[in-house]
Amino acid sequence: MVPDVNQIIVKEKGIFTNVASPSAKAKLRLLFEVAPLGFLIEKAGGYSSDGQKSVLDKVIENLDDRTQVAYGSKNEIIRFEETLYGSSRLNAGVPAVETEGKKRKWHGSVSGIVDSPLDKVWTIVSQSKRLSQWMPMVERCIDLAGDEGVPGYVRLVSGFMFPQQDGERSWIKERLVAMDSTSHSYVYKMEASNVGLDGSINSLKLIDYGDGSTLVNWSFEIDPLEGTLEDNIIDYLGFLYKSCINRIQGAIEDANKKVYETC
Repeated sequence: MVPDVNQIIVKEKGIFTNVASPSAKAKLRLLFEVAPLGFLIEKAGGYSSDGQKSVLDKVIENLDDRTQVAYGSKNEIIRFEETLYGSSRLNAGVPAVETEGKKRKWHGSVSGIVDSPLDKVWTIVSQSKRLSQWMPMVERCIDLAGDEGVPGYVRLVSGFMFPQQDGERSWIKERLVAMDSTSHSYVYKMEASNVGLDGSINSLKLIDYGDGSTLVNWSFEIDPLEGTLEDNIIDYLGFLYKSCINRIQGAIEDANKKVYETC
């Protein structure tokens, strides 16, 4: 972008561009800078808007026209359009450019440092029977099929991961997609549940962070949920999974105490 086209990163991770120059350059910027960027973002699964329409449909009639342009996720563009004009074409069901091929996933990730060696952290997080030790919302974990640690293994996790209107416990049936004790990583896929996250994938990876500490990275992807804002569900899952990471150190210390008491 040329210097007098303002560009900032907004809170929701979108890009806000203001073609503000009252000169012939404004139209040229739309044609050769703003529109191509909008095209790339929309082809990648994102959205663009001048407040009422996609950037790709924007036409500057006069050389000194000014326009505001936003790029980001669908929810970010909805907020942008509603802020400028009180309503959004996306909420009204007007289709935007979709990614070719399979449907775009919603992604998120959280991480944290555990003040314990990698092997001790792996011992806690890799065993289904120890889930409740570091996942406060989990009450039970039952083996359903296969051998733990081997792809194809299936488990049933129940507890209060996601509040239910009837007060019933949440349950999730998960299948192990991959586990590598060498790279200290594993991937689980939710095959069925009563929480609406069927098909979501959770990946956990540990990295030696030095000085006897471990970096825990938890990434996840889910199918878009109707009636739910992407940011809201991603933030909630991130908070939930981060709270689990924060409890790993305590679980390790409790396990060490039990070993000490039995000696």
